[in-house]
Amino acid sequence: MSFQIKFMGKIKFEDERLSRALYLSLIPDNLEIPEGISIDMDYFGDTLSFNISSKANLDTTLSTLNDIITSIQNGVNVLSKVIRENDRYKTS
Repeated sequence: MSFQIKFMGKIKFEDERLSRALYLSLIPDNLEIPEGISIDMDYFGDTLSFNISSKANLDTTLSTLNDIITSIQNGVNVLSKVIRENDRYKTS
C-alpha cells in the first residue's frame, strides 16, 4: 500500500526582510533532500510559504519537516538580531 503525504505551511513575520532572507538562506538546504520528497518554497511580502510532498516513509518525512522548522527557527534567531542591529545603526 502506498500513500502520499502533503504538508503546506505559511509563516507570517513582522518584517518583510526576514521572510526574504529566510527564503534565500533555505534554498541551498532544499537541494539535497531525501528521495521521494519534494519541497516548494516561496515568499510573498512578509510571509514564507512551503509545500512538502512525500512518498517517502513517515519517519523520513517528519525528519525533513523538523529540519526545515529548525532551520527557520535558527534563521529567525540570527536574522532578527542582524535586522535590529542594522536598524539601530541606521538611526544612530
